Amino acid sequence: MRTTLIPGLLGAMQHNMLQQNKNLKLFEIGYVFIHADNNDGLPDEVEILAGLQTGLRIGVANFKFTRQPSELCRYVRPGHTARILIKDEVIGQTGEVHPDVLCNYDLKQTAFIFEIDIQRLTPHLPETVEFQPITKFPAIARDVTLIVGREEEAGDLLKTVADTGENLVENVQLLDIFTGDSIPNDQKSVSFRIVYRSAEQTLDDETINRLYAKIADKLRCSFDASFQAR
Repeated sequence: MRTTLIPGLLGAMQHNMLQQNKNLKLFEIGYVFIHADNNDGLPDEVEILAGLQTGLRIGVANFKFTRQPSELCRYVRPGHTARILIKDEVIGQTGEVHPDVLCNYDLKQTAFIFEIDIQRLTPHLPETVEFQPITKFPAIARDVTLIVGREEEAGDLLKTVADTGENLVENVQLLDIFTGDSIPNDQKSVSFRIVYRSAEQTLDDETINRLYAKIADKLRCSFDASFQAR
């Protein structure tokens, strides 16, 4: 009885690597058996959606991510994985496959996996999808680098930016997290891209600079952050 779908995905990755197919997005839906503390001693049968991505990478949205405790990282690298939450309920995990696991499959290319509990996900799925018109006005992107405490979570920073955006922040994308060298041991550098867009007009530099100043003040107050726009 399998307890995870990840070995099957890694096996599929291994097969594709041998065929020189290096840009992969794989998924599987199936049942796994998880130990349960019940009287009969039988494991729970849980339906899981699992996926693997390697090669060209894309961002993931609509969920909240928070760090995964190291003791729960079985197939993934501690510090390079996260729990997936909806309304503070853990529904799965995502992260970089641990190098030791890749080595067991004779794989040299970095890969990322996710596992989602479908039973926990389903109640949060909308019954209908609302159409969003495409604006004719251009987007403007700005890259920002912050220095914050090492224990601060990037997801909290990005959410603060989005919530301060007054509907003009279309997207916030994490670019890089860096520690070491000139960064103090108790701090880290977090870089992200803010995409601004209005549905009503082309944004000018004055409007973006004013909004950026508001975002900067919020980050300073909330995270004791120092930062520099690129």
